[in-house]
Amino acid sequence: MTQRTPRRARSAVTALAGALALTAISFVSPTSAQAATKFIVVQHNVEKNGAAITHALAKAHSLGAQAVTLQEVCASDVPLIQSYAASVGQTWSVHAQQSRTAGCGARGDVMTVAVRTAAGADNVVRSLSQDESVNDDGSLHTRQQELVCVRWTDTSVRTVCSVHVALGKAYVVGNPSLNARKTQIKEIKDITATFIGNGQLVVVGGDFNAVPKDPVLNRMYARGVDEDGNSPNGKFFEAAQLEGQTSNRGGNATDQSGKRKIDHVFFSNNKTPWTQSGAAFNALDSPSDHQLVVAKATVQG
Repeated sequence: MTQRTPRRARSAVTALAGALALTAISFVSPTSAQAATKFIVVQHNVEKNGAAITHALAKAHSLGAQAVTLQEVCASDVPLIQSYAASVGQTWSVHAQQSRTAGCGARGDVMTVAVRTAAGADNVVRSLSQDESVNDDGSLHTRQQELVCVRWTDTSVRTVCSVHVALGKAYVVGNPSLNARKTQIKEIKDITATFIGNGQLVVVGGDFNAVPKDPVLNRMYARGVDEDGNSPNGKFFEAAQLEGQTSNRGGNATDQSGKRKIDHVFFSNNKTPWTQSGAAFNALDSPSDHQLVVAKATVQG
């Protein structure tokens, strides 16, 4: 004779099973809840060289990079970017801002440029402190540098910024005792902290005129001590760190002398997992006096 389970007991068991199933369905780890995306940025200080611009654009297109960050672009060469995009059947979002008046002579102002390799990005710009330094001949080298960004939304909000930080000897205009490079990097940290606080992936590519372990970059790096053994307080992982899965602040040289890495690509740590594979920081030959940098990282969301 089969023993029957009382109806009330059966109902309790059914309810418990349903609750357990709902719990199992509802629990999704933060990592799996956000899609992983390979994010590629081409960074290049082109040193006023049109051929170097085309070189960077072609590399970005061949790799399927989402963004390009360029410095020292002559105003007359900015149209090369959309012309290249059209030649490959695309429309790109280009944001160019002046950084030095008439810095290219007859070819116009020197520009800092951020590019999304697709249409539909908003332009975002934040001014940094104006910097000035004295040239060897006694003349003044003055710039109004900007943090130049493109912002768009696909699976989440992406903000990619281009910057050319002041030379180490430069000072803030009107205040010769205030170091411009240190001041500008602090401003970049403060500006991007707002973007990161709003849940955006933030990538900053640029010529920082500083090697990885220079203390001025403590405000960018989230990991790795500087040359004096001091810990950083930034919110970014640099691409070379992600590639090597090491907190060490290093990477391949980016000037043509092969001695210094002064070009960096930083990925915000709110959207970039530290543990990952396939990240890269590659410095490649270019017609410019800087190497072309290809930075890759896996980002979440």
